[in-house]
Amino acid sequence: LSDEDPSFDPSADMLIHDFDDEQTLDEEEAMSNEDSIGNELDDLQKESEIPVEELLAMYGYSKETPS
Repeated sequence: LSDEDPSFDPSADMLIHDFDDEQTLDEEEAMSNEDSIGNELDDLQKESEIPVEELLAMYGYSKETPS
């Protein structure tokens, strides 16, 4: 007996998943509108202006040095 599965065709499997990924991306882009894109850019701008000290606190780092 052969170790290969005759029903498995990786090229067909890859094509199906690639198509599904593209279809999903197209659907998501169609659902988003200019306002949501603008809001996302505004949010990213706000996040870029967060002080380093606040970022460190958000992720559990403190100014204290280890003993």
